[in-house]
Amino acid sequence: MREILITKDIAYATSKDGGEIGNIAVGGLLPNAENELDRLAPGALALVNDRNKVIDLATPISSANMTDKFYLAVGRADDEAGSKIVQSFARGSAELNISPYVAPVAQEVQIGHDLTLAAGSLGLGTLVIGDIAFMRITNDTLGTLPPLDSFRFEVSVRAIDTDVTLMQRLVDKINANEFVNVTASLTGVTGATLGIHLVSDVADTHFIVGLTDIIEAATITKDGTGTSVLQVIGTGTSAQVLFLEDEASSEEGNTSKLYLSSLFYPAPFETVAGETYDLISISWTQLKQRPITPAFASDQYFQIAVPVSFDTTDLEARLAEIIL
Repeated sequence: MREILITKDIAYATSKDGGEIGNIAVGGLLPNAENELDRLAPGALALVNDRNKVIDLATPISSANMTDKFYLAVGRADDEAGSKIVQSFARGSAELNISPYVAPVAQEVQIGHDLTLAAGSLGLGTLVIGDIAFMRITNDTLGTLPPLDSFRFEVSVRAIDTDVTLMQRLVDKINANEFVNVTASLTGVTGATLGIHLVSDVADTHFIVGLTDIIEAATITKDGTGTSVLQVIGTGTSAQVLFLEDEASSEEGNTSKLYLSSLFYPAPFETVAGETYDLISISWTQLKQRPITPAFASDQYFQIAVPVSFDTTDLEARLAEIIL
């Protein structure tokens, strides 16, 4: 089962009533008036052992508090829902993975002369009226629907055209297409240094370029060489975390989200638009006890999305003590 906790930049174990929540009253995790865990402020995180002791992140876990199992909880904005609590994970049996935020970077490709490399050309030669410059831009982003969606752009040479005016018309055609998700611009000022620079409009879109006719021999500079830029999908963007939260919701009861306009599990999402997150992942294998040897039952996995402005050093240290 997959779960995700979305936290906010708020002091650890902050209570809705001010200060910190205390240790959980005897009675376990069932919601009741005495359950301090349900008093967590929205976005506040708490690490708790199986004796219902809230762990202090600032100091190493003492032998008295190092119990067999631990669990994590985060406060939610919905008072009626209470705090979100993940499954407990056993000491020494899980895996810990830290994925710091990585900013996404949009792909850029240079066609023709590259000013940084001071090399390359469009290979136009002498323009002949009626000749065609043809460019195909194909969206080959993994998971794109429809797959390999291609856009074709061509301009024919007119009597009044120069290398610059011809390529400018090609650029204008690319930019006039609202579906291609690529922006083009002319680079260089003469035939010798002329080029076209292509930039993906969004970082998660990847494209490839094909050239034929009078620009078939043009230089294509890509993958971070010269003025080109290698695409970086990034890690921990709000869009990515929202997707993870949406996927996890289907395993928590929202099983009809693909078929019905109303949700069976209508709890509001906690991801903040525009926020950037570090991701902490914990996974383990759930075993089923058998008379001779334990048998595999299921894989368990949850993530904690923590705003980059929140210092996770102590949290990572305490989790490492438990898991390693």
